[in-house]
Amino acid sequence: MHKLINTMLLLLVLFPVYATEPSEEEIQSQQYDQEACVQKILNPCIEKCKHQDDIDCRQACQENAKNECRQAGE
Repeated sequence: MHKLINTMLLLLVLFPVYATEPSEEEIQSQQYDQEACVQKILNPCIEKCKHQDDIDCRQACQENAKNECRQAGE
């Protein structure tokens, strides 16, 4: 049993794994999804800012939207 485990570990260490780079199309799709997510969150937040006196409200909305979309992985 130990031989089998040791052999498997040795193969895993010696067997190189190459990650493939995402295609340009995949990158553009991810960027589009990210921007769409930000706009979906940003627009209602900015509407609320119109009824508040907070000067930094829009900036807070933008940062919040980017962070929420980043955490969601979009």
